[in-house]
Parts: sequence; C-alpha cells; structure tokens
Amino acid sequence: MINPFKIIFFLFSITLLSNCSSFLKKDYPEKKYYLLDTDRSNLKKGKLKFPLLKITKIRISPYFEGKNFVYKQGNLNYETDFYNEFLVYPSNNINEVVNKWIIESGLSVPWSVYDEDVYQLQINVESLHGDFSDGSKPRAILELNFLLQKAGSKKILYTKKFHKDEPITEINADNLVTAWNKGLTEIMIEMESDLRKIQLPKKDDPEEEKETEK
Repeated sequence: MINPFKIIFFLFSITLLSNCSSFLKKDYPEKKYYLLDTDRSNLKKGKLKFPLLKITKIRISPYFEGKNFVYKQGNLNYETDFYNEFLVYPSNNINEVVNKWIIESGLSVPWSVYDEDVYQLQINVESLHGDFSDGSKPRAILELNFLLQKAGSKKILYTKKFHKDEPITEINADNLVTAWNKGLTEIMIEMESDLRKIQLPKKDDPEEEKETEK
C-alpha cells in the first residue's frame, strides 16, 4: 500500500526544487567592459614635429584609478558601478590612446635609434567620472593635464589643463563612454594643434644648455 505521506513529501520536494531552480536562474545585470578611444578618421596626418615624443609618466587621481566606473550622485556622494567597468586600468587605456594619436597624427615616429632630441610628455588625469547629481542634466566629466619637456632639460615647453563636461542624453554606460570619447577626441585635437605651434629648442641654444645644467 502506498503511503500517502510519502507522496505528499515527494510532491513537496519536487515543488521546492523547482522553486530553487527558478531562483538560481534569476536574471542579474550583465557585466560589461569598455575602452576609451578617439576618432581621427576625418583628420589628415600632419608633418613630423618631434624626432621622438615619448609618454614618460601618466598619473591618475586615486579616486578614479580603478576599473569600475565612478558616478557622482550628490555634492558629497560618489558610488562605483560593479557591472560596468574599463577593460584595462584607465591609466593604461589613456596612455595607449594618446600614444596612438601621437603616431597617427604624424607628431612623432613610434621609435628612434637616436637618443638625442627626445621629448617627454607627462599626463595627469584629474577627473574621470559621470556626474549624475542633477538627474535631468547628466554629464561625462574628463580632466587631463599635459606637460612637455625635452629629455635632460628642466625647461617646460608646454603645459595645459583640459576640462571636458559633455552632456549625456540618457544615463547609461554606453552613453557615458561615448561622451568620454567625444571629450577625449576634442582634447587630443586641441593638444595636437598646440604642440605643432611650439618652437622647439635648437641644439646650440645657450638658454637650453643653461636649463640643462641647473
């Protein structure tokens, strides 16, 4: 004779397992990875400006140096996004993007067999976040500072801070990265234009020698 309690227990167990399976299959946000990039597809390659221009140092504010996106939600409130992040650390990403622009623009060659006439570019990333403190006006914030010197010299040939505050039509990671990339492209266009106007020191420039000896 079949025990009715065993049947009830069996049916209860099946129902419980089914509910557990449904719980385990619950949809969670998909984790996405992004890269910063620039677009110079509509720009022509210019003439060689520097015998060799190297990025020697890149520093990023500790507030924004991690892979997770950072959002400003209020005057004193910031949060990170676990589900949306950079594929690589932003310092490495920006270093690659700027170096690629330098080569593709014709400002410099990728490498040189000569050690002299090397110019060094330092980059300081002071801000890289989404500003959602005003929900009706979300923004993508990007702030970079560049400093250029000739190797072996303390003389600063160029320094400039760029701040970009790009509007976002709708708050999501895709729009945020698109706005960052737009701002970064504009920064690189302006910086390239600035660097092409710089008067490079001559080898026999006495002022250059004085700076080097200090």
